[in-house]
Amino acid sequence: MDIGLIQRRRLKRLLSSPVTAVVFLVVAAFLLHATWGVYKKERESRLNRERAEELLGTLQAREKTLAGDIEKLKTDRGLEEEIRERFPVAREGEEVVVIVEPVGDASAKKALPAVGFWERLKRFFK
Repeated sequence: MDIGLIQRRRLKRLLSSPVTAVVFLVVAAFLLHATWGVYKKERESRLNRERAEELLGTLQAREKTLAGDIEKLKTDRGLEEEIRERFPVAREGEEVVVIVEPVGDASAKKALPAVGFWERLKRFFK
């Protein structure tokens, strides 16, 4: 018999044995588990990147707003405007008018009485 033929038969017998099939299944399961772990990490990294990019955009917009506010406060007019907006102050010769709404507001008197669930249900079917 030919030695090559004997080796091919041994190889065929080895590859078709149940032990080899189990080894292949274990290796495939290990590779599948490792691939799944990499996939989960990639997905989490992508989500973190999207959140970070969104936060970066928000912070850049906030930076522009603050830079504009700082430039405005560097001028006398901008500083005066900010002080007048935050505090009720006036220059010499000016008067401060504070408008206070009355405690018993008219719109509160006209408020509708609370209607229960059954009352609304009855009105719905009328």
